[in-house]
Amino acid sequence: MSLEVAAAQVNVGYSRKVVPTMPSVVKIFLIINMRIGRIEIIPALVVLKLFVDLSKDFKGSTQNHNNRFIPNL
Repeated sequence: MSLEVAAAQVNVGYSRKVVPTMPSVVKIFLIINMRIGRIEIIPALVVLKLFVDLSKDFKGSTQNHNNRFIPNL
């Protein structure tokens, strides 16, 4: 299994031909791993951190909606 993951990460195409017998969840994991390998691991981690930070900001802004500044007109 580790050979399949490493081959997917570096996109070399080497396989022991066990992928057709794997469950669909594992195949989806390998597809995601291949995509991360194509854009490299560091940019993928930066994008993941960006999404995590944005989700924290979104959750924080929805919880504190009563404390927003509303100008007096």
